[in-house]
Amino acid sequence: MKRKKETKKNLSRRDFIKTTAVGVGATALAGLGAKEAKAIPITEVPRWDREADVVIVGCGASGSVAAIEAYDAGAEVLMLEKTPNFGGAGTLSGGAVYGCATFLQRRAGIEDSPDEMFKYVMAIGGGVSDPNMLRVWCENCGALVDWLASLGVQFTGPNYSGEELLYANIAKPAPRGHSTVGRGQALLQVLESQVDLRGIEYLTETPASELIVRSGAATEVVGVRSKTKGLYIKARTGVVLAAGGYATDAAALKKYTMFSLPLLVNPMMKGFTADDGDGIAMAQDVGCDFYGIDTMAPRVLVLVGYPTPGYAYYVGFSVGGVIWVNEAGQRFMDEKTFYGKAPFVLKTQTNAHAFQIFDQAAIAGGGAKVGPFSNDLSKELAIGSIKTAATIRALASVIGVNADNLDATVSTWNTNAAQGKDPQFGRTLVAPINTPPFYAADVRNYAGYNYGGVRITPDCRVVKALGSVIHRLYAAGSTTGGVLGQVHPGAGTMISKAMTFGRIAGQNAALEAPWS
Repeated sequence: MKRKKETKKNLSRRDFIKTTAVGVGATALAGLGAKEAKAIPITEVPRWDREADVVIVGCGASGSVAAIEAYDAGAEVLMLEKTPNFGGAGTLSGGAVYGCATFLQRRAGIEDSPDEMFKYVMAIGGGVSDPNMLRVWCENCGALVDWLASLGVQFTGPNYSGEELLYANIAKPAPRGHSTVGRGQALLQVLESQVDLRGIEYLTETPASELIVRSGAATEVVGVRSKTKGLYIKARTGVVLAAGGYATDAAALKKYTMFSLPLLVNPMMKGFTADDGDGIAMAQDVGCDFYGIDTMAPRVLVLVGYPTPGYAYYVGFSVGGVIWVNEAGQRFMDEKTFYGKAPFVLKTQTNAHAFQIFDQAAIAGGGAKVGPFSNDLSKELAIGSIKTAATIRALASVIGVNADNLDATVSTWNTNAAQGKDPQFGRTLVAPINTPPFYAADVRNYAGYNYGGVRITPDCRVVKALGSVIHRLYAAGSTTGGVLGQVHPGAGTMISKAMTFGRIAGQNAALEAPWS
């Protein structure tokens, strides 16, 4: 029975969120939307082991806020989490939350608007975002930041977290990155505490495996099965899929990704393997459509094979004596290129592969200055993640590149660096690479997170391949697609998108009339 809300009356969809009409569009990948359904018909359900108004699959950022909003709208909520812990991939994030027209911007005297954010994100993404979905995010992400602060999240900023200044001819720049004190772990701890405060139940190590449907004039989702736990769970008003994306699953990457060259499974999420596409698969089992399912946000990785590999785009930010060379031993980019674009430049090189070249002077202040390295590099050298040699020519031999080319590349770099310039690519932070020994580390692309996924409407209803909605089924977060384009707009956009639509999904799932 639906829980009576005690603190404030239910909001209508119109009150809760500003939305626009959604277009149907074509299926992202032919054939994927036509997968034979494996959902469980209600006629095959032997019993209901548990029930709630709203059942949420996933206890990450989008699932957490969906649960809070559903509860605050008067619903009884049950959350299912496949891992042993609450928080999901959001605990591994930097904790930045992207937003416009926020209280922190206003406090700092910064003028910003959803329109300017919309123009920027659409432009940097190559114009492929669903404009209706992007508009909803832009109009609601500022309220998200304010709401999180009201729950107890501590922010600093705002700051520029993307390439807003480079798109000033298209959109008025504004700093939209709001950094959480304590990073993603602190953010999710606040959300977990709010879930606990409300007495919302969540079952860990309880993976959802199939949706339960009843058929009639339209497909209707009425519950969830957890096969490993043997549970049939009734959802009286709706199910929210907030199960993350597919960045940690090699099979899903091969199936979905647009990259012709292999992407490494996301090693930054080592030990967190829940982003395996299972929420997407469950939606596919009931005939969902996709939006940009093949669109992956790649990242550049240094220290391939290292137990705790690091983001190469951070490397050398505090020192100048670091360059990247391709397999021919030649520079090919400004190594300080925005991290959302660097992977696409790397992809143009042979085998999408480069080497990071630096010297002893670069690590004199400790390994952290040029990467996530130990101060003396002993650990990295021992396992072969970093190669070393006494001369540049000898280093070329060790890593298998043309010695004449690498020697010429470094010599040219040193000549220009001595004059404080980089005429080839215009880098401003430069320093010679001339203090032996010299070092090289692998640089490759890996799967950061997927931009594409299940197609949803602006109120987060899952859309079928032919354009109608799947009743009582909602989705949010990296399970879904349509908002972001081909290039990452800036730090904090993924989790902002996830939580913005998580709030919408939870609220609207709670507003459904119970089925009978």
